[in-house]
Amino acid sequence: MGIAYDPFGGDYVDELTVRRETARVFDVCMSCQQCINSCSVFPLMVSGVDNCVDREAALLTPGQQDDIVSQCHQCGHCTIECPYLHLAEDKAVNFPALVIRHRAMLKKNNFISIRQQLSDAIFSRIAQSKAATSATLLFHGFLLRFFTHHARAIAQHQRSVVPHDNTVPELEPHNSEVTFFPTCVMDICAPEVGVAMNKVFAQVGVTCVGGDKRRCCGAPDLYNGNISRFRRTVAKNVRTFRNSVQQGRPIVVGQNRCLEVMRDHYEVFSTDPDTHDLVTQIFGASEFLCQVPAPDDVIDADKSQSPHLLTLLQSDVSAHTGTQHVTADVLHKWGYKVHVVEHLPVAETVWEIHKGRADLISRARQDLEAMLHETGAADIVSESCATNLLLRQRTHREIRHPMEVLAKLISASKPPKPQ
Repeated sequence: MGIAYDPFGGDYVDELTVRRETARVFDVCMSCQQCINSCSVFPLMVSGVDNCVDREAALLTPGQQDDIVSQCHQCGHCTIECPYLHLAEDKAVNFPALVIRHRAMLKKNNFISIRQQLSDAIFSRIAQSKAATSATLLFHGFLLRFFTHHARAIAQHQRSVVPHDNTVPELEPHNSEVTFFPTCVMDICAPEVGVAMNKVFAQVGVTCVGGDKRRCCGAPDLYNGNISRFRRTVAKNVRTFRNSVQQGRPIVVGQNRCLEVMRDHYEVFSTDPDTHDLVTQIFGASEFLCQVPAPDDVIDADKSQSPHLLTLLQSDVSAHTGTQHVTADVLHKWGYKVHVVEHLPVAETVWEIHKGRADLISRARQDLEAMLHETGAADIVSESCATNLLLRQRTHREIRHPMEVLAKLISASKPPKPQ
């Protein structure tokens, strides 16, 4: 049971059908209003419907509908405790799925401004581009600076997420391999996190394969309504997953938002009957590490010191996917004390940093700065590379990825090489 929009159905992007469904969902949400204090979209929707005769959502103009939908950044917080999520289809509500459908309708009917179309296309192309030349990256950096207030540091020279050491250690019987899917977010915003992740996995006897290839989960196209291009990305990635699983390698994804896109949307938008089984072989980095014992040599080397305190900024994506305790558990296993701070996500994908979301990002940043002020001198970590990039720029504080912290711990536990 529950809401299910069929992207292969003939009415998926039909304007009249979609606008009626949007009005229905707005009416249901108006009767509930459980999310009004936890989402920036719902107050806007409530104020708009309150101004309609008899508070009837169907009387909102198309422009008002589109403005409300444009504010959603797919955090998924509204689905965590939604009482309407799993009702019968004609009564159910899945607001993030509605937003994807509504934007697909706008895209299909050319109701998006030329500037927004250019912005969306640029972010999508940057995410999926395989070009890594300096000239290309400089050009991308210029375009990003034009379309966003936030992306100054993104125009860095792209580095491989696989260490340049070409020596491959001999595999022992207990060793295993995974296919590493770094995602374009990590590749563009923080390739050093990919290097750290390779180091951490190697320390627990796991070899990462394939992390030198630029890959995108398709989120920019999905969230911008470019469904046809998203389907092509899904088909390409599903083929990669099949090859990996057939070779006995599960898939480890570098970013939680990308993992969520794969788990929530790949089966819906794929025509491959094996997609469901393949998606079950996809894990987040912390999810995978939870299943592996922490290395004794690293933990023993750090036992002489008191446990170091880390402040973990946790986005709503973790709560939505039911993995909110996983990263903290991994850090605990490696000897850290962890203080978890739940927060509004600043940006989980490249799509979320464009100028159209500047006000929303600014408000979230102000909330985060107030929270960060309470953490004192504790080191701050977050699993979102895009969030870390933006927070470093705006708060001038060092925000690191948990994999960077673990990799640094590994380096500190090893004796220096003889000269």
